[in-house]
Amino acid sequence: MTESKEIWIKVGYERFAQSGQNGLKIEPLAKKVGKNKSSFYHYFADLELYLDELLKYHINQSKIIAEKEKNAKI
Repeated sequence: MTESKEIWIKVGYERFAQSGQNGLKIEPLAKKVGKNKSSFYHYFADLELYLDELLKYHINQSKIIAEKEKNAKI
């Protein structure tokens, strides 16, 4: 994943955690990322594809946390 695409994912992930799906409007996300809206469409064809990417990111983060907890010593 490119650094620019990763920024879109991380900002969207944070926004989703704070505001749910209603917080995922492209223009406010673009302002937060510091890019224009066309940059969003360069990486994601539409909002539905973006949500799919956010879900994949969430699943990956959950796996990382689960692995860390599994290896934690009591």
